[in-house]
Amino acid sequence: HYIIQAMSLHQDGDLELKNNLSDYDMERIRHGGRGFVHISRYARDGHLYSWHPFGISLLMAPFEGWGLAGRHFPLGMIAGLGAGGVLLLCRLLAVPASEALALTLLYTFSSYYGLYGCRALPETCGAALMAWLLAGLLLIRTRPWTGLILAAVCCGLFPWMQTRFGPLAALGGILVLLAIWRRDQDRRRKLAQSLVFMALGLAAGAVYFLVMFSMFEGGCSYPVRDLLFSYLPGMYHVVFGWRSITYMLPSFGWMTGALVWVMIHDREHRGAALMAAAFFLVLLTTSCSSGWWHGGASPIGRYLLVVSPLFVPFAALRFSRAPAASRWLYLFLALISCVFFLLTLVNLDAMYRHFTDPRGVLAYLFPVFSGLANPFATPWFGPVFFLFCWLVVWLPWQGRAAGLVYGLILVTAAALAHCPENIDRGKALTFADRKANTLAMENIDLAPARILVRRKPDVRYRLDQIFLNRLAPYRQETIAQVTTRRLSAPVENGFVSLPLLPKNDWQGRGLRWATLVPPFRHGDGGRGSRLLCVRGRVDGQVRVTLAVAELAPDRGNTALETVFEPDADNSLCRCLDFTIESIGKIHLLARLDQGQGALRLRRLAWYPVNSDFMRITGLTPPCAENQ
Repeated sequence: HYIIQAMSLHQDGDLELKNNLSDYDMERIRHGGRGFVHISRYARDGHLYSWHPFGISLLMAPFEGWGLAGRHFPLGMIAGLGAGGVLLLCRLLAVPASEALALTLLYTFSSYYGLYGCRALPETCGAALMAWLLAGLLLIRTRPWTGLILAAVCCGLFPWMQTRFGPLAALGGILVLLAIWRRDQDRRRKLAQSLVFMALGLAAGAVYFLVMFSMFEGGCSYPVRDLLFSYLPGMYHVVFGWRSITYMLPSFGWMTGALVWVMIHDREHRGAALMAAAFFLVLLTTSCSSGWWHGGASPIGRYLLVVSPLFVPFAALRFSRAPAASRWLYLFLALISCVFFLLTLVNLDAMYRHFTDPRGVLAYLFPVFSGLANPFATPWFGPVFFLFCWLVVWLPWQGRAAGLVYGLILVTAAALAHCPENIDRGKALTFADRKANTLAMENIDLAPARILVRRKPDVRYRLDQIFLNRLAPYRQETIAQVTTRRLSAPVENGFVSLPLLPKNDWQGRGLRWATLVPPFRHGDGGRGSRLLCVRGRVDGQVRVTLAVAELAPDRGNTALETVFEPDADNSLCRCLDFTIESIGKIHLLARLDQGQGALRLRRLAWYPVNSDFMRITGLTPPCAENQ
């Protein structure tokens, strides 16, 4: 959604997406509404503007002509600026250079920050602005004008990156004014600095709202009132749950304990810690209090990335003074995330170039990771993990006794959290996971296979939660509808007129068949089982015959040819399994005879399994009578 805006800015010099969206996307907009492709319903004068702010797209647009490398260049620069801001914060808080550099690198190359640094999303830019904003606030004490200008720039840029960052900009402005008036200097100078900052803020706000009101009704692309505080448990889940920041960045539990420790025990840096905590709470309550607390189809813990850099300098402060056992625990937790990021980079091609949850995907590529579970899926694990980290940070335990106690606690927690059912793989699988499963199964002939599975008899998963539906891109608007009426053309308004088609039976039987979707390849895995599910309805009194044919230039194979009987209400929902021989492209065909009528298909699904596999594994096909 941000890339297509960058493409529009680069190619057309505007944010109008009508000529950038595909025909399929335009069909989805016409039949299902603008929300299907994230187009704002508040856009003025019939324009198709994305509901996502265009700040990050504007930074990417000048480099769009350089391809993928050009796209990653600005993203890498933004991530690098964020890392530099974290290092500057550590030095402003008087953290020793070695600890500052080490903890900054551990954070920067974690699978959390590292993955988002490679994705075209605004959160990395928000994290960079957040680090430099706090740096500006700290600089006001010694270099007031430098800190003031830096903070003003960051606050002014926040809303352009994402509407959700607006509250952070407002809080930043309040804290800047407080920082100015807390300085021991002449009142006239304080007043002058305050007026300059407010003038800059008003100017930035005026420009922002002028642009927003010119593009959107009400000056906002989002239905903010419908989202804010609509799901309060999201604030808990994003910290402690199975899609939490702590899952991607295990050291976050240690860092939160360090932040609180600084607020209580370090009087010199207490003010900075309180500001960091305030930014965290504001983001938590405004961005994570809705049903979208998880950030959608993105790596886990997306929204908290913006404030995560603020925890690093305070972790570095505590790290430089903590007992050895506590430091080793932090290094252990931080390196877990770094190792997974390194494995992601090394195996990026095998992961289909998806910068996504590495633990979940690598489990399907390497047997050594196949037993990994997500301990945060256990409801009690998150709070217990944080309590343990806080005890390690707070209590002055050291020596061999402390190491033994920590080790026992870790082993006990790991043993208690290990449960094969504690990660709901039916709901947790990412796109890359399902694609890997699908490709693997396409290379297996299930007929002679022996299937061993360990599961609970009452646990059932939807088939499309485990495997990809090869025909998912096709909807009712793009699937050929078949009729026996003689139309003005063979294809008219999405309907195929059978009487106008030539006789095209691959076995030379003189029959006419309508092709439902463009022919496709099913992989080169050889002979194997497949499942086809069809959902729709039949109009009129007509017999429907469906066929799956493999056709090559020199030969053909009938994998399936069957008569579909509709239900009493003329609805049609069937799943059939069959075997393919892998000799050519797949053709999905339909024929109507013995009457007059039409076949209206709403959904087609194609999976690399058969009914026996589903029965053994507890999977349910996407048809109502089988759920």
